[in-house]
Formats: sequence, C-alpha cells, structure tokens
Amino acid sequence: VYRLAVMQWSTIPGIESLKNTLHYNIKQGHAAHAQLFVSGEGQAALAMALAYATALHCEALDDQNACGTCFSCVQSGKYMHPDTHFCFPMANIEASKSEMQAELIKLFRELLSTTSFPT
Repeated sequence: VYRLAVMQWSTIPGIESLKNTLHYNIKQGHAAHAQLFVSGEGQAALAMALAYATALHCEALDDQNACGTCFSCVQSGKYMHPDTHFCFPMANIEASKSEMQAELIKLFRELLSTTSFPT
C-alpha cells in the first residue's frame, strides 16, 4: 500500500537557493535535459530529485511547489510517472534481470512510501 505524498520543495529543509534556482528554471522553460543530485548519507539528494521530477511534470506548478493534485502529481506521488525512471545496478546478477528489476522497483517504491529521506 502506497501513501500518496507528493514530494515538494517545501518539505525539504534548507538549500533554498538551489530550490529557487531549479523552480525558476522550470518556470522559464529552461530546465536542463539531465540533472545530477549528489549529497552525503542522510541528506536530501533523493528528495530533491523527486521534488524536481514532480515539479517538471506538474500541470499546475505554482510559485512555490508542484500542485500535488493534477494527474501528473498523483502519478509522481505513487512513484509511477511514466517519464520518471529509476535505475538500479544490475551487473553480475544471475537471476532474470527483468524479474529482479521488477522486484527492486517494488521494494524501492515501498521504501519511498514509508520515509521522506531514505538513506
């Protein structure tokens, strides 16, 4: 069972200048074709990436956050938006990679649904 909790910038503490820059770029139509988020353990890189993806797809982005209610936000809140892809290292795995990947994405979605900042 997934909780619907759209990741928004307002839920991420600190780094206001980065959040403002990303939001401004989206609103101006100048979002980069690729973005890399890196941080230390327990910090907000994954949360920032999820909030960024949600904002990119939102159909009613306001001055602060994604709306949280449009169809794209609902999909993002379930971590199932068709334009957001999660990748997992799969080298040297003997089992069927497609079955293993399906299980990993299921476990990853469960993790995301239970905590805002997984480490």
